[in-house]
Amino acid sequence: MEAVDDLKTTRWFYHEWDTGKRETLNASRLLQITRRSKPHEPSVEGYKLHADQSYIATRILFLASTATHHCALYMAAQTIEKYLKSLLMARGQDVSRFGHKLVELAREAGAPFDDEEFVRLCGDLGPFEIAGRYADGHDYVGWQYRIDLLSVLDRFVLMCRQVLIQESPDVLRSRDPIMEVATQDGVTNPLMAAAQQALVHHNRAVIDILRHGSLTPRNL
Repeated sequence: MEAVDDLKTTRWFYHEWDTGKRETLNASRLLQITRRSKPHEPSVEGYKLHADQSYIATRILFLASTATHHCALYMAAQTIEKYLKSLLMARGQDVSRFGHKLVELAREAGAPFDDEEFVRLCGDLGPFEIAGRYADGHDYVGWQYRIDLLSVLDRFVLMCRQVLIQESPDVLRSRDPIMEVATQDGVTNPLMAAAQQALVHHNRAVIDILRHGSLTPRNL
């Protein structure tokens, strides 16, 4: 975004990732939703895909910075919720009655997810379903955590995928975002290497913006 006169009169622009060329904003060039992109009925595959994506987001948010750990806890709750719903749906259960209640989902899923300490962890993560989306009335500093939670989540994901293989063998043959991310590196994936360089450049630009208090072509 480039300020022209004041905040009420602005022009939006962006820089192309591959060329760095500055372009004026054309929303349809950046994001197109086709008519085929319609809501679908909940499915084992759908919940599993959402769980995979939430898990990846949790790891990124936890490892990026303590500044994003509150969001990481929200995504951790999403990971547990969606994986457990995928498992229960694979068993033919209607999961709509559970809502976002992690404790009930864990107990319904049975062993090993109904372990007392894991259920307690689900209870502690539960409030972040709301706190992660709405700031009103939620304490952003009155909680403590250990990053070791990520290790527990790793184990949880592994166990869920093992159970899913038994309950619904075909589900893991569909798109697997976790494998996509796990096999990426800056050598074999040029896009990832470019993204790493872009991140360094972007962080410098953000610092410049914060120091000068404005969005200008010089900053970006």
